Amino acid sequence: MIARFPGAPKCSLQDELDAYCAVFPEDAASLGSLRMQLERGEQLFDRHNYTGHICGAGIVLSPDRTRILLVHHKLYDRWQQPGGHAEATDPTPLAAAWRETTEETAVELREVLRVNGIAIPIHIGVHPVPENVKKQEAAHIHYDFRYVFVAGSEELRVRLQEAHTTIWMLLDDQRLVHIAEAVARTKRYILADNC
Repeated sequence: MIARFPGAPKCSLQDELDAYCAVFPEDAASLGSLRMQLERGEQLFDRHNYTGHICGAGIVLSPDRTRILLVHHKLYDRWQQPGGHAEATDPTPLAAAWRETTEETAVELREVLRVNGIAIPIHIGVHPVPENVKKQEAAHIHYDFRYVFVAGSEELRVRLQEAHTTIWMLLDDQRLVHIAEAVARTKRYILADNC
């Protein structure tokens, strides 16, 4: 059974971004374009905003917190965290991350782990997405809000529409290269405090 999103205090995207940059000031410069889009009042939960839009992703730890869940993505042909586009019905990037993670993997999520006591992403990745003629999508930017979740069990059922397979990997596995910063921060800010 897929756990329902437990909800969280709803704060503005600006407040969440400010809280994130207070913990990770080294990322402030890379998030300048996101701030500009916020200031212009752009619809950041609209995947057809080809300046840039938000995606939600899950850094999912096993119940014993020793491994991480990855999917082998069909489009990119690589191992990465589960996640996808935020939708207009998602109240927050955290809700989008929870929904996308459970939709993609059917994993039961037990909890959201907090960074320094607050529910913010462990990492916001900013990366360009090339034009996709087949989907009629222009080149754009993804703001990948990555939250840390703990799974309630290790049972997996891959959703074959987007991924070839899912797997639990040790936190030091070399295949985690695409999310190395998120994993390093998870170890430093979350797991170190909970051991």
